[in-house]
Amino acid sequence: MANNQLAINSLRVLEEHEIRITNLEQIAREQAELGVRIAKLELKLISKKNQVQGAQHRLHNTGWYKDVKKLEDIVNRDRLKRCMCQDNGIFLLE
Repeated sequence: MANNQLAINSLRVLEEHEIRITNLEQIAREQAELGVRIAKLELKLISKKNQVQGAQHRLHNTGWYKDVKKLEDIVNRDRLKRCMCQDNGIFLLE
């Protein structure tokens, strides 16, 4: 009878430990998912602090534009973009 009770108690303890392990595994998965989400958000923040302008913004060629006024507008917008990036701590890769 004592052995039977000991076996029942052992099974109960084993079940409790399995439940705790399952709960801990779930918590670990949730923390890992949270870590991934945080890393993705950090990457988004980093990428938002960088801007890239292609060569056409650096090497304005009048042959590309039929209207000189359009070229002047683009040059002015590029200059404004440089200033805005600098004022807001955004790295502009040209």
